[in-house]
Amino acid sequence: MAANVESPQDIACERALFRRLLDLGHADEIDTAIAHTLGLVCALTRAEAGHIQLRNRYAVNAPSWSISHGLDAEAAAEIGAKFASGVIGRWKSSGQTLLTPSAFGGPCACDCERVEQCGSRAVLCAPVGPAPAFGVIYLQGRLEPRGFTALDRERLELCARQLASLTDRLMS
Repeated sequence: MAANVESPQDIACERALFRRLLDLGHADEIDTAIAHTLGLVCALTRAEAGHIQLRNRYAVNAPSWSISHGLDAEAAAEIGAKFASGVIGRWKSSGQTLLTPSAFGGPCACDCERVEQCGSRAVLCAPVGPAPAFGVIYLQGRLEPRGFTALDRERLELCARQLASLTDRLMS
C-alpha cells in the first residue's frame, strides 16, 4: 500500500474521531469536556496514561482543572507540579507540541525511578490554547511497542485545538 493511501481502519478511525470531536463541542461543563478529551486522546494514541491541566485565563485567582487517566494520585500530582512550576514553563509558552521517545529526558519527564517502575518511555505533550498556553495535554507510554507517531501528534494537536476553543467558550 502506498504511504499516502489510508487503510480502511485509518479511515474508520478518522471518522470516529470526527464524530467524537463534534460530540465534544456540545459539552456544557469544563469537567465533562476535559474528561471526554482525555479519554478520546488516550484511546486514539493508545497511551498508557494521560493528564490534562487547564487554568482559567480570564480569572487569575480562579481554580484550575485537571484530570488524569492511568496514573496514581502521586504520579498525577507530580505531573501537575511540573505544569505549575517553571520546569516546563518555557516549553509551554512556546506553543509547540513535544514528542519524545524517552520520558527520561526533556521538559515533561517524570522522575526516573517512577518511569523505570512503570516502563513508560514515550511522551507526547501538547499545549492547549495559543502561546502562552492556558493548558496542557500530557500523554505517557504506549500500549504498543513503538513510540508515539506523527499521526498521534496530529490527532493530539487536533483534540487540543478543539479543547481550547471549547474551554474558551465555557470560561468566558
